[in-house]
Amino acid sequence: MTKRMPLDDFRAVRSVLEEDDYALSSGIPEPLPADLIPDDTWHSFMVLPDEVAVRTSNRHGTLLAILKQLAGTWSVCVGDSKHPDPIGLAMLEVINEPDASLYNMLVGFYRQAIDSLRIILDAVCIGAYCQLTARETLLQNWLDGTDEVRFHVAAAGLHGARETRLLHDHLVGTIHVGFIDQADSSMAYPGGWLRQLYQKLSKYSHGRPLYNNTSLWQSNGPIYVGRAVAIATGLFIETCAACYIIVKLCRPDFELPPKAREAFEAEILRLPDWAQVSETARQAYQFVFRESLQIGM
Repeated sequence: MTKRMPLDDFRAVRSVLEEDDYALSSGIPEPLPADLIPDDTWHSFMVLPDEVAVRTSNRHGTLLAILKQLAGTWSVCVGDSKHPDPIGLAMLEVINEPDASLYNMLVGFYRQAIDSLRIILDAVCIGAYCQLTARETLLQNWLDGTDEVRFHVAAAGLHGARETRLLHDHLVGTIHVGFIDQADSSMAYPGGWLRQLYQKLSKYSHGRPLYNNTSLWQSNGPIYVGRAVAIATGLFIETCAACYIIVKLCRPDFELPPKAREAFEAEILRLPDWAQVSETARQAYQFVFRESLQIGM
């Protein structure tokens, strides 16, 4: 049985934009509803996600605020949006995915939240590959949808680029894991940091057993699962850190926006051992940005 939230809770009332809030407005008043959704259909869509959103925001308000702050820096890191470089163009293609990831986490669609992270990492690696190996035509074909660039091709190109070599050598020397090099089963080597991260995200994208919503919920859903929030949070932070590190490799003069640095270096958010941002991410962040990655550790 459902119940109405008290009206003194700001989450109880929905807000909509005014007509002139849109960037492109015709100036014509919004027409009255012409085909209003039936009440029971609306509630069949909204009751469970609303329930999860309330429970999540009851328990993780600080976490959500920090992650939203981090997501809000994505458009700044794109660079000059009027004259973007290849990695900037790739970032523009996925500019809404950080918010989509957080929204899906908020309402309990955890697999979809993590799927957005793979889309982000994939696009940024492709943009960086095309930039560092001077493949502007390939990038344009990818943007136009006439050519496909697989992650393993972009990863191989990034590994071979001179701009990634110093970070790769540092990671190998400190924790014996490279940046984005290929796995070697004969040596029981799982591959570089970004390949491992991409593989982890891909398990959720493909909805494999133990990595789909049903497994995360252990039930029908959506329902609130604190463990799944922690998993999605750790992966969100690590994916954002990886992408901004890649941006720095492509643009040596790139500086993290203050709000991104504040989020990455905040000590207020701790995760369980099994959901923490990896040690490789911490080492890479410190090497590239000369400060300690604290969030999610």
